[in-house]
Amino acid sequence: MNLKGKRLLFIGATSMMATAVKTAKELGIYTVVVDYNKSAPAKDIADKSYLISTADIDGLLKICDSEKIDGVFFGYSEQNQYFALELTERYNFINYATKKQINILANKAMFKDCCRRFNVSCVPEFTVHKDFTQDELDSIVYPVIVKPVDSYSGKGISICTDEKQLIFAIPKAINQSKCGDFLVEKYMSEEEYDIFTAYYSIQDGNIALSSIADRYMIDFENQRRLNTAILYPSQYLSRFVREMDKSICEMFKGIGLENGTVFLEGAVNESGFYLWEAGFRLCGAQQNIFSSYINGIDIQKMLICHALTGKMAEKNMMIYEDPSFKGKLACNGILYVRQGKIASIRGNNQVVGINGIISFTQLLSEGSEITAEDIGTLNQSFARFHAVANSQNELICAIISIIERLEVLDEKGENMLLNTFDFEKMFLKKRWV
Repeated sequence: MNLKGKRLLFIGATSMMATAVKTAKELGIYTVVVDYNKSAPAKDIADKSYLISTADIDGLLKICDSEKIDGVFFGYSEQNQYFALELTERYNFINYATKKQINILANKAMFKDCCRRFNVSCVPEFTVHKDFTQDELDSIVYPVIVKPVDSYSGKGISICTDEKQLIFAIPKAINQSKCGDFLVEKYMSEEEYDIFTAYYSIQDGNIALSSIADRYMIDFENQRRLNTAILYPSQYLSRFVREMDKSICEMFKGIGLENGTVFLEGAVNESGFYLWEAGFRLCGAQQNIFSSYINGIDIQKMLICHALTGKMAEKNMMIYEDPSFKGKLACNGILYVRQGKIASIRGNNQVVGINGIISFTQLLSEGSEITAEDIGTLNQSFARFHAVANSQNELICAIISIIERLEVLDEKGENMLLNTFDFEKMFLKKRWV
């Protein structure tokens, strides 16, 4: 597909978007990035950049005019996905998703309604309104998780074990919701469930399971929970294909998905799989790096092509998706730092040289400050790495090498990096395979 000379606007200039800009430049595309952060990483490599908020649609339209933009790419951000949609509607660009589809797969309540409509199992929830009654509170079976219906990065989420915690968590969730709504769901504890993420690729109506991974979670002291390692392929791969894949594909067809990528999150036990969240966009976990490296399917590149031409590729690439990763093992890991201000970073330039590390995306830089409010959210993430290996031992050695080489120092010279990898727990045989 010849894209040389095409001009593409990137909505956002984060570290993850920098990989997309590099890909576009390799294709001969003229790249323009916009971001309110003057030091956003993608600005250093793009052909041109603008200091402007991605929410300033009128300002972006002027840039599209002056730069003669041919298409727009929003990448990994749910918030920027909506800005890009508005921009494409007003400027008649190409977008692989409709607003209705984005809403269904971004709004947690709408997504679960959609799942129920297509007989796809989802996490049980309790009916609790903003002006909740005592009867509603009495109906709760603890523990539960309270979350905004439309937030991201773990913001506004609380795990509650009693009524007092629930009453405190509800306004916190509402404050983080764009539409002011929330859910109270059964808490899928690791004692009773295992956590997984599934990724799908879609091209010209052809739907393929790209991968499914097991998520290793850690708990923070403020009742928040995040994953620190995503392990591929999931031990539940075969069971997921048997029990869930057909229904999910029918659901995607039912809401008219033609092109793009979808990620799904949920839990599993002996009774079945239960979904709680989805996204119709590239996932912040950058799972596409593995599919590109192992299966030769670069969904990020394909979406760049679609933004400019309306086609993801010249031929059907879905036949090459292999969720078993051709027998290899992979780890998508997050490195967290504790509260404080980053004064200096050492060893970050050596990580990609470690055997098995195919990608290292630094998310924070010197001068970044992690506050108490950031603890237990993805704002606490210093970096994300992608590792591929032929065995568990190889994978473990690669992760240990990162932790040993990398130093993130605060103003007192103390290391802020947290070692959140318990390898014995990470690689335990799953209970309900």
